[in-house]
Amino acid sequence: MFQIGDIVLYRLLLAQIEHIEERNGIKYYHLASLESENCCYDVPVQNRLQHLRTLPSKEEALALLDLLPSLPTVSITRNAVDRSCKNILDQYDIKPWLSLLKTLFIDKTHAETARKKFAESEKRYYRIIFARMSIILSVAMHGERSIVEQQLLTSLERSIR
Repeated sequence: MFQIGDIVLYRLLLAQIEHIEERNGIKYYHLASLESENCCYDVPVQNRLQHLRTLPSKEEALALLDLLPSLPTVSITRNAVDRSCKNILDQYDIKPWLSLLKTLFIDKTHAETARKKFAESEKRYYRIIFARMSIILSVAMHGERSIVEQQLLTSLERSIR
């Protein structure tokens, strides 16, 4: 069970537990977003949908960066990029998001090498996932976002060597 003051991931958004309350016999965590002003969430303590997760520790975040090159790539159907990506992003789990980021990075690198256009839909998802992962990892590692972004890029580059 989380404690008041804990920083958690709610649907991979950073939030802090402000208090725990009971309504109609059900306990809820009241979360305050750390990313958007005046944005709060009430999440059942039972968390059956697994939308509420622990923020990785610094060691776990570093391990994720080390693991990134060995994560599998995912299949993106070129004529259904939105559907392919949304299926993964609906999971609210960091590892599948990183696998998708790795896949998009590889596609981006191949497009640049071949002097072809990187599809706008893939570019959009790449930016969204890269930003989300760098925010989460920088908070988890207590580091500057720009430094964590460079570490993330380095791990992605190791994926294509």
